[in-house]
Amino acid sequence: MKRVTSACLLIALIFASFLVINVYETKDNIRVKNLGKTDHSFQFYITNTNKSASSELTFFKQLANKEHISIFRTDTQGKKLTLSSNQSSSIKAVSLLNSSI
Repeated sequence: MKRVTSACLLIALIFASFLVINVYETKDNIRVKNLGKTDHSFQFYITNTNKSASSELTFFKQLANKEHISIFRTDTQGKKLTLSSNQSSSIKAVSLLNSSI
């Protein structure tokens, strides 16, 4: 009887752990998706460019440092969302959504 109770408690603990992990993963995904969305932010897409990805990123890093803004680069690969940022101390934010990089 003690083993059955211990086994049930172990299974309940494992399921509770999965539930907690899932809740925090979901909150983190929502936070990442809404990171560049404020009243002072906007999004733009770069497509069909003949500049290299590294030169574009260098330009946007220099722009972020000069204008004291935060630039978020968003890439999607399959179902995974990758977000890179060049943050400075400012309220302004620009979301750079790039399908060519």
